[in-house]
Amino acid sequence: MKKSLLLSLVILFSGLCIAESNAKGIFGDAVGIDVPAPKKERKLSRKERKALKKQKLKALREKLVEFKKQIKTAEASLPTRAERKGFTKAQKKQYRAKKRALRKAKRTYGALKAYATTGTKVLAVVLWIFLGGLGIHRLAFGASPIVILGYFFTFGGIFGLLPLIDIFYMLIKPGHYEDNSKLFAAFGAK
Repeated sequence: MKKSLLLSLVILFSGLCIAESNAKGIFGDAVGIDVPAPKKERKLSRKERKALKKQKLKALREKLVEFKKQIKTAEASLPTRAERKGFTKAQKKQYRAKKRALRKAKRTYGALKAYATTGTKVLAVVLWIFLGGLGIHRLAFGASPIVILGYFFTFGGIFGLLPLIDIFYMLIKPGHYEDNSKLFAAFGAK
């Protein structure tokens, strides 16, 4: 058990080091993409810049999936309340340090995820403007098409109330709707 805890902490701290790198290094260094430096005499074309950005975002999303798995394994390796009853003072201190590191990793994950889903958020808002009453904006976040039926049969999401709530959640907390196929996702947890 100690080895798995140690391994989880090493994975967590390596993830934190990745997330705390400077803004320029987030993509090149942390994600592991070797981006060729543009030649001084020739700038990248708009199409090339767009393709490069798309490649970096794809790599960041893949890293986010790995980071989320690491956080879940670290959470699973934490002792339960019953196991913590017999802890000594030093063990309690070590447990609190692990919890703090886990909270920090979750915040870092949330920030990186918000950055990676910026394009999705813009698309969802545009879809909300034109087709909000049908719930199509929820598909941009990966919801199941069944949600559209829910919006349809509740006359635009309880007579237009759900789309109004959705826009606030999309702008403030876009991660709330990620892969969430519940019709009333705004009112409950994932």
